[in-house]
Formats: sequence, structure tokens, C-alpha cells
Amino acid sequence: MASVVNTIKILTVIDCQTLINEYPNASTSESSPTGISLSNLKKTIYMVTSDPDELSGQASDNLEIGAHQGDTITWRATSLSLDTDLQAEFYEFRFRGGDRNLITDPMIVGHDIWMSFVQADKGYLTYDWKFKILSRRGDVLGCFYWDPRITIVG
Repeated sequence: MASVVNTIKILTVIDCQTLINEYPNASTSESSPTGISLSNLKKTIYMVTSDPDELSGQASDNLEIGAHQGDTITWRATSLSLDTDLQAEFYEFRFRGGDRNLITDPMIVGHDIWMSFVQADKGYLTYDWKFKILSRRGDVLGCFYWDPRITIVG
């Protein structure tokens, strides 16, 4: 039987306007982003993937996915306005806890897609996604982070 490698695409939809409203003095420095409170996460961050890949957490700030060793995971951020008004852009992924060897270090491929390879069939890790909100002209309006947990169940 041939092995099939799956690409799990995770789209993160960010309510940029609400974040700007909730954090009017948000940091604009990539080196010191503003953390998002749990109550604001629930109304501003929505991670989604295809139904066959999602096990739980669809359209939430934490997502459990079904993946196997060798699969690829990609992440992409967009705003609720689909980046036509305010734009959301990931700029850093940082491991925080759990199984450090679950996935490879994500790398940016193309303009706005981050990619990683699954190295184990089961485990979890916690990480920071850092992102910035940009105006139409490309001005940085705020830099933010949150610490989702990814759970892989092969």
C-alpha cells in the first residue's frame, strides 16, 4: 500500500478592527508584541482547516488536527476584510512547550504562507504566533501574539 502525504492547510482569520479597538496602545514593535487576553482571543482569532483534517476546535484559537508523520502543515493569516482594509501578517513562530520534535521549525514560503513537516504521529505543542496588523498603505498599526496549542492525533 502506498503512503499518502497530506497537506493540512490552516487559515487563521483575525478580526483586526476589534483588536485595534480593544488595544488602542498596542505595540508596533515586532520585538515586543502585545499579548491578547483570553477573552479577546475568543472573539478575534479563528483557526479553520478542512473538515477531514480537523478533530476539534474548528473556528477557535486552538485547533486539534489529524496528521501523520511526513504530512505538511501550512499556516496563513488573513483579516476579516480579506486584507482589503486591514491586513494580518504572521512574522514569527516560537515554540513554548510540549513535544519540540512534533513538527519541524515552520518556515515562510512565498509571501504569506508558513510551512512545517510533521515528524511524529501523536503529541502536542504550545507555541506563539506573532503577527502584525497593517493599514492599506502598509503602516504597522499593532504587533500581537497569542499562544495556541496544536494537538496531532495520527
